[in-house]
Formats: sequence, structure tokens, C-alpha cells
Amino acid sequence: MKKFVALIIIILTTVSLYFCSGGQSAKEQIQIETKSLSNPLYRQAYRLYYTKQYKQGYELLSNYVFNQKGKSLVLHSLLVKFAIKLKMTGDLSKKYLDLKEHKYSIFANGVMSALEGHGINHTVITFQDLLKKRFPGNPVILMYMGYLYILRNNPHFAVVTLEKSVSALSAFPFNRYYLAMAHYHTKNISAAVSSLDSAIALFPSFMQREIEAAQRMKKRISR
Repeated sequence: MKKFVALIIIILTTVSLYFCSGGQSAKEQIQIETKSLSNPLYRQAYRLYYTKQYKQGYELLSNYVFNQKGKSLVLHSLLVKFAIKLKMTGDLSKKYLDLKEHKYSIFANGVMSALEGHGINHTVITFQDLLKKRFPGNPVILMYMGYLYILRNNPHFAVVTLEKSVSALSAFPFNRYYLAMAHYHTKNISAAVSSLDSAIALFPSFMQREIEAAQRMKKRISR
């Protein structure tokens, strides 16, 4: 009888977490983000960002998020970056509140805090909660958590977290770049260089600024 009750509790907990996450499993989360990297919108939006066409990029991704109800956190986080450049984070936060699924609003505000360096400890807790209840196993949230662990001077936690992100979303250059930073802070130079090489290979040519930053870091830590 006890085993039966325990089994029922496990099933109910799993179902509860599934619906809290909007009906998306960890596998589905990874599939959404992986598909976004092959979506022409991904390169189009990032090209606009790196050519400083912030207004056009903001409008493009606003349509994806608010009209098409897009689910990729890769693209949601890039929309936040456009808003930061345009000094429109307040307006964007208000728009997110109108979405039926408030988990995207929580994520967007977390990214704003992470990128602007506000309330790091609180943001880590927010992302942990999102991973547990709303975006199970999402590699983009894992990436931001790893970055925040670096800022908190917890590089070993950062390495573990970022390795999970890279394993789930291997074609994304930014998580590999942050992983290189984490390895560097744990004094694992060979792993840092390897991660930088992978990031450089994955950055599209129009992300020249990121490529050069990775090359400079590689040169500096290889001495």
C-alpha cells in the first residue's frame, strides 16, 4: 500500500511540474531551442544586432514574441538585448505582462537583471525556480545561470551548469564562450582554450566582435 501511495505521489508531482512548465518537458525545451538556431529569424535578428540596427531587430522579435507567441528563449533573450540598447526595458516589461504565460515575463526580467548586473543573487534564485517549475532543463537558462555563477565567483558551479547547457545546445556559441570563462577561473586552461576554439568556430562571420574577443582571450590565457 505504501509503495502504491508513493507511486501516486510521484505521478502527481510529475504531472504538476509538467503543467507548471506549460506542458513542455525538458526534451521539448531542448528541441525548441535547437530548432531556433536553424530558423532564419535567428541569424536575421543577430545580424541586425551586430550591425546596430536595434530598432528593426526589436520590432522583428517583438512580432515573434507577442504576435507569433514564439517560445524560444534564445530569441526572447535577444529581444531583451535590443530593448537594453534602445533603453526600452520598461516598455518591454509592460508588454510581457500582457502575455498569457507569465513565465516568459519572469525570464525576460531575469535576463535584464543578469545583463545589467542588478540583484545577481535574487536572479539566480529566479532562474533556479524557472528551471524547476516552468522551463525544465532549458539550456538558455542554464547558460545565464552559469554566467551569474561566474559573476558570483563560483566558477566550479559555473562549469557544471554551463556544461549542461553546452551538452543540450551544442551549436550555440555563447554558452561555450561562457564555459571557457568558467574553465579559466578554475585554472583549467586547456579546457578553456578548447571551449574558445569551439565558440570561435560557431560564431557567424558577422559576429566579428565576438570572434575577436574570443581570440584575444585565447591569446591572453595561452601565454
